[in-house]
Amino acid sequence: MSTVYPVLVTLQQHPYNPIGDVYLATYRQGEDAAQDRFESLVPLSTYQSADERSPGWSAAATPIFRMDSMLIEKRPGQLGTVWTRDEMEDCLLGPSGELFYTSEGKLYRQKKPGGRPQQVEVPAPLSGPLERLPEGLALLTDQGVLRIDPDTGEGGELTRGCFEDFSLSADGRQMVYCHEGGVSVRDLQTQEDRTLLPPDGKMRFGARFSPDQSRVFLGSWWIENDLSVRSRLQVMESRPGAWPRTLLEQAVEAVPAA
Repeated sequence: MSTVYPVLVTLQQHPYNPIGDVYLATYRQGEDAAQDRFESLVPLSTYQSADERSPGWSAAATPIFRMDSMLIEKRPGQLGTVWTRDEMEDCLLGPSGELFYTSEGKLYRQKKPGGRPQQVEVPAPLSGPLERLPEGLALLTDQGVLRIDPDTGEGGELTRGCFEDFSLSADGRQMVYCHEGGVSVRDLQTQEDRTLLPPDGKMRFGARFSPDQSRVFLGSWWIENDLSVRSRLQVMESRPGAWPRTLLEQAVEAVPAA
């Protein structure tokens, strides 16, 4: 039995190259990762930015991505809606349709396209991505991941540790993260880790669960002997001992719709 779901794919030489393409893909997930495949890859647009910025999804599963310094929400064939031209490290559209984004260690909220952003007070400077929780947001700091209710400012520590990036499962109970080139999954109820891939000299980033949590998508990049930069997008089953399978060369990220 297979399942099909949409995925946003970033084709890029490596994560620090400022030019790349965002594609909307249809992904067919088989009984095991060896049977997984893309059924279609439809270009949304070419974007250019100063930093790596992940594409994402609205609560209604509409793609959002950076293009020519603008944050745009659009479906294929549409002109799209421009949300902002503000600089940001990461962003998401919350369940009520408002934009949250991080910039220079701070969190901002913008309630409508073109609206004025307002800073949301957080208890520590931010150092990476933000994610939706079933209630509120999860934010990365130097000490770990915080949970926060952006309406009240209340929250606390979700988990402690040193993570280069992280992503949560749809139910908010597991977290997949990268550290020093390795990939691990943490159970947020028991705080126990299981290592999916140990460090092996390659840089890995952007690990994300499939909607059913049985797969992990991840990007990796390395420098060849001739000094050329290589990257690939891979998928693996979410269990120790599984082996990553390459889906696309010169691609760095896949973001499934929740």
